Amino acid sequence: ADLTIFGSLENPDPLVARQGRYDVVVVLEGPPRPVVVRRKDRVLGVWINLDSETFENVPVSYSVATTRPLQDIAEPAKYKQLSLGAQNLYLKPADETDSPATIEEFT
Repeated sequence: ADLTIFGSLENPDPLVARQGRYDVVVVLEGPPRPVVVRRKDRVLGVWINLDSETFENVPVSYSVATTRPLQDIAEPAKYKQLSLGAQNLYLKPADETDSPATIEEFT
């Protein structure tokens, strides 16, 4: 499949345009669905599912295409703010009363 992206810049800086420093980031995200993440642990010599966390809004698929490497386009804090990149996606826990440390273990 081919995907064609069209766009335009409003009031572009001529110097930046000549240098080709405008970047494009395209994110293709599948529909969200609930996902259960499980942690296995060894109990009496047998591996079992011990703990789990359910996240409500995990995309079925996630792809990013950029004109340059993502880390060269903006500061890392901006990626977190925009949920840009798989490691920066906001995963909403089903049980929001879980501690941040517990949620962090499963993400």
